[in-house]
Amino acid sequence: MGKILPRIIKSTASQTFISELVGVRVGYDQSDYPWAKKMLGKFPLPQWQRDSVWTAKQKISLIESAYYGFDLGAIVINTYDHDKKGNLIPFSDCLIDGQQRIGAMLDYIDSKFKVNGYYFNELSRQEQGSFMMRDIGLHKISCFEEEKLKMLYNHLNFSGTNHKESERA
Repeated sequence: MGKILPRIIKSTASQTFISELVGVRVGYDQSDYPWAKKMLGKFPLPQWQRDSVWTAKQKISLIESAYYGFDLGAIVINTYDHDKKGNLIPFSDCLIDGQQRIGAMLDYIDSKFKVNGYYFNELSRQEQGSFMMRDIGLHKISCFEEEKLKMLYNHLNFSGTNHKESERA
């Protein structure tokens, strides 16, 4: 018998606006996600997600990339489902990949740091809208098995090799 390939984790890929990921936070409450470590905006984070580790420089670089129109990568989130009592089942809506980027965007729109000398709340409505309407990749998966979600998280976050400072262009 031949080797069996890994089973596909069902997903859909699309583009969305930054505003869809960080704009509306009402209606998402930690009490709906008792399994979660904490909430990041409207997304529950599983216990095995690392903490926020990006520096101010890294956050600013991401925001500048959005303004330049560069590819911001893809955010990976889980879909949601309910049990027979109408409660969200564990790992519904959880953020699998993109915590540092979502955190940076939330901090920026909450005016926690400046980009090009300005806080977000100091920008014109047009400039704020320009940022919020930037495209970002979005992958939605549908998996509620913790071990498979951990495998995906590890695969996405530990499969590459970090660059060395001497390898900068």
